[in-house]
Amino acid sequence: MKGKELLRVSVLGNLAVSRHGMRMQLPPSKKTRALLAYLAVTDRPHSRDRLCSMFWPVPDDPRAALRWSLTRLRPLIDEPDCRRIVADRESAGSILIVTPWISCRCAIWSETAPMQS
Repeated sequence: MKGKELLRVSVLGNLAVSRHGMRMQLPPSKKTRALLAYLAVTDRPHSRDRLCSMFWPVPDDPRAALRWSLTRLRPLIDEPDCRRIVADRESAGSILIVTPWISCRCAIWSETAPMQS
């Protein structure tokens, strides 16, 4: 983990993101926050179409809304030498938060239990 900051995404209660215990400011958009939580908790690739239908089921331009949300999440989640949000347009159009550097606090973990990565 040398050169990489431990990232913690807490999804119980209020959504929170922290690096080395320092709380990061979340984007103001509720849908962008929901997207972050969903990607972190599900821990698998999702198609752009599926994410668009889940979070932006309006006829406007859901793909543009998804791109906008991802641009707001990348500075929060990614580091210059470590891309945690991987979006692939060419093949399946999948989006994934890469988990080796992310810990999600879930209901089965105690507040005092050490996080495992």
